[in-house]
Amino acid sequence: YATFRNPLLYFHSLTDSPACAEDDVPIGRLHSDLAAASRTPALLYISPDRCHDGNPIPCAAGAPAGMAPADAFLKQIVPEILSSAAYKHGGLLVVTVDEAPSSGEFADSSGCCGQPSYPNLPAATAAGLSPRGGGTVGALLLSPFISGGSTSQEPYNHFSLLRTIEDLFGLPHLGYAAPPAVKPFDPALFSAAGG
Repeated sequence: YATFRNPLLYFHSLTDSPACAEDDVPIGRLHSDLAAASRTPALLYISPDRCHDGNPIPCAAGAPAGMAPADAFLKQIVPEILSSAAYKHGGLLVVTVDEAPSSGEFADSSGCCGQPSYPNLPAATAAGLSPRGGGTVGALLLSPFISGGSTSQEPYNHFSLLRTIEDLFGLPHLGYAAPPAVKPFDPALFSAAGG
């Protein structure tokens, strides 16, 4: 995968630890990690490689691009996750993307929900791109604690997801997930009785 898709690799407190090599592993280990709940990590972050991330630009000459390879990737790993004992015991699977398209009919560079202005991004361009966000995207949340078919139109951002994960694990809020303007996901989303 592309390094920028794995934000954990940017933190020396993680990468300088000997545990990093044990815990930051290729997707090929997913099957054995999910084989028993006792071997499944409490948090798995999975990012597709450049050939399966939905990018309309092929990862290599002649390779398929766009949503078909991304869909194939999800069709391979999602059923395995949903059938695992760890997921059935109270797991949460979040499927989302990092940003909306930057060109074409669905181009969107807006932001919402207390999204900060990042200090390392350039000022807005003539095309109107904003340094405040990656546009409107959806997120699919699957869990034994979420009623199937429920929806929410409440606007959240990626820091809302981080804040929600931190809350679920009882952790302090980091960086841009900490400001009061950043809301975690509404607890009412997790109202089902569970499996």
